Amino acid sequence: MQEHHAMFRKTGKSNLLHLLGAMAFSAVGVSGAMKGAIPWWPSIFFGFCASFMLLEQFGWKPYVNRLEISSSGIRRTFGPALRAKKVEEVAWLDVSKIEVETTDAGPAADDMFFWIHGASGKGVVVPSEIAGKYGLVKELQARFPELNNHALAEASGCCTNGYFLLWEKLASE
Repeated sequence: MQEHHAMFRKTGKSNLLHLLGAMAFSAVGVSGAMKGAIPWWPSIFFGFCASFMLLEQFGWKPYVNRLEISSSGIRRTFGPALRAKKVEEVAWLDVSKIEVETTDAGPAADDMFFWIHGASGKGVVVPSEIAGKYGLVKELQARFPELNNHALAEASGCCTNGYFLLWEKLASE
């Protein structure tokens, strides 16, 4: 693991380079604008870019993607940080089917999604990135002992578009 300056969060080197570049362009723009050689708009633009990148370095996220797992159910809240968020939720007692969807979008993008279907068309779609962060698989394995772990392992190794059934409520349940 790389050492990072204590002031900055652990992000890729390119993010830090973008921040430093925006700050440099802004400083050069201010200098040029004060001399009357160039207009003010480039320094203002790069100043705003640097400000937003600096906010991200200190933990502000422009997009919220949070998962809450409780004894009663599961809830995912997601959307732009400064606007209304979307909420998907389902109670554990209402879960009717659990699937994994795989796509061919990886590895640069999230390519595995957990579909937790509930009664009356409700449910939660959880990207694998936050499923791992919040321990969703362990929770599903504990709550649904009949969960098909073989299908989960197969889905984890899949790099094409597909669906894998992990669990389905029997008609008698």
